Amino acid sequence: VSYVVEPRRAGRCRLVACLSVAAPSSFLGSARLTLLSFGDLLMMRKQLITLKEHAERRGSEPRGR
Repeated sequence: VSYVVEPRRAGRCRLVACLSVAAPSSFLGSARLTLLSFGDLLMMRKQLITLKEHAERRGSEPRGR
């Protein structure tokens, strides 16, 4: 998994996550990859929401902390 932060309008940015995996070589490998991808999606979503909440909380704190 790799993450990239892309700048947007003033004061905004976009965090993009990229997951790289090897191509499956069989039907079972393809089914396994599909199932694992859904699990990864759920975990990654939770991580990104938590990161967003921390960033927003940190951004609302007064400077100097």
